[in-house]
Amino acid sequence: MTSSSVPEPIRPQLRIALAVLLALSVIAVNVSVAISSLAMGTGIVLMVASIAWSRGRSFPRSPLDLFFLAYLAAEILATLFSVDQAASLFNMKRFFQISIFYLVLASYDNRRDLLRLVGALIGVAAAVSLVEVFSLTQIGRAHV
Repeated sequence: MTSSSVPEPIRPQLRIALAVLLALSVIAVNVSVAISSLAMGTGIVLMVASIAWSRGRSFPRSPLDLFFLAYLAAEILATLFSVDQAASLFNMKRFFQISIFYLVLASYDNRRDLLRLVGALIGVAAAVSLVEVFSLTQIGRAHV
């Protein structure tokens, strides 16, 4: 492996920003899809800017890269041969959901931090669920 093929590490400040945006995106999806989407979009823009700034050397690699590229190629072909190309192009937004995988690779370099993110997601989802259960219980009592 030559030194040019080794990914360049992401700057610590950027890694922290990506981690915060990713956490906000994942946790906020329980409360507000808009906040979640804005955080994810901002994270994607920052990551793409970092990759462009480093001329591609900071792109996080994974064994799944070829599968994701094949999926993108299938989406492009489906759009090209679609009866409703505009709708098909709009539905290619699903490909951006794969970017969460790369945001995780760029943001978290150890298992402990990743488990904290998952724990926070579970905690917020449980809290929102409990609030909804109790509020629905109160609504049910008011109508009795």
